[in-house]
Amino acid sequence: MTDASVNDGECRACGGATGEALVAYGELPVSGCYVRADRADADPCRPFTVVRCGRCGLVQLAEALEVGFYDDYRFMGDVGAGYSAHLGEVARWIGACGAPGASIVEVGASNGALLTLLAEQGARVAGYEPAVDPARKAQERGLDVRIEPLTPETAAPFANQADVIVIRHVLEHIQDLPTFLAGVEALAHEGTRLVVEVPDLAATVRVGLHTNFYHPHLSYFDEQTLGALLAGAGWRVDVTRVVDIFGGSLLVGASRQAAPAPQWAEPPGVPYAPLEEGALEAFLASWRERAEALRGFLEAQAAAGKVVDGYGAAERTVAALGYAGVAPGHVRRLYDRNPLLWGWCVPGSRIPIASAEAIPADPPDLMILFASSHEREIMAQQREFVERGGRFVSVRGPHPRIIDASC
Repeated sequence: MTDASVNDGECRACGGATGEALVAYGELPVSGCYVRADRADADPCRPFTVVRCGRCGLVQLAEALEVGFYDDYRFMGDVGAGYSAHLGEVARWIGACGAPGASIVEVGASNGALLTLLAEQGARVAGYEPAVDPARKAQERGLDVRIEPLTPETAAPFANQADVIVIRHVLEHIQDLPTFLAGVEALAHEGTRLVVEVPDLAATVRVGLHTNFYHPHLSYFDEQTLGALLAGAGWRVDVTRVVDIFGGSLLVGASRQAAPAPQWAEPPGVPYAPLEEGALEAFLASWRERAEALRGFLEAQAAAGKVVDGYGAAERTVAALGYAGVAPGHVRRLYDRNPLLWGWCVPGSRIPIASAEAIPADPPDLMILFASSHEREIMAQQREFVERGGRFVSVRGPHPRIIDASC
């Protein structure tokens, strides 16, 4: 992985000036990178600085990661039942909005889970995915997924052909938003619909998910800043909802400003709720306190001789461990259902990652639910762990909390 670059005080959305740091760490392990236990080189760590644009208000990172970072990106969301169910809801909504046989292009198609559902509804589908391993899994499904990022040049095979463009949990990763949106423009025709999903800053703040902030997430959108970005690229937001994914995500349907607004089916989710005054400032002020609470909890368990493992090894886990300065002795092992992570270690602490199927063979005393968006699902799947005396720990609140999952 190459070094991070810095935006030099310029907003990546509108070009306005960003202000002083809201949160700053001199160095944190980079979420989304994984290392081998015997790696000789230092683990990837980078500065981490949260700023806000004085013009458009977009909260964002001052740093940026090079495009090549995503060549080895390993995220696959549909390994969890809850995420898969959400993909089904999105697919049904898109299907209800368009004509049978619509041409749909997904940007950031991952392993093709959503495209597969859309194809089963009769759509003609294609996609872009720069991460090699997930894209190859999509290709193994028989999908036309290009292993490359979207640019105006790479859009050429599908130029002006997309009836629907789907961009789910991608915009927050993009450094060069104008070039990316020019690629979207190249795919579109006058009647194209645009479906966008991004983490909702308001929901993130409201539930206190500091771990939604990490290096690959460069931008943190709310309804206003997302709408302004899309409007600047010629799109009109027609519908907005908040869906229960990653602590709350914005799901919007947009159409071309130059065309009449189309009819949209009722989308999944609930209406958007803006942040109350002072909520962001309070959230930022509690950042380090929450991190210190996690470290204090882990140190207390280690002193008591407890074996602690964690469930979930994706980016938010790396963020939580990094903010808290967690050492290998604090957490023995992480479990995840994503097979692309098994056998690797998270950077910084080098805690190893194993399949969740390995839990019964050597269970811990405590299991921290780092995959906090999927607490209920995980506890339901791991009833045997509780029956054998294990206990789950939630990190959703200000302090880690042992859950009574026995009933």
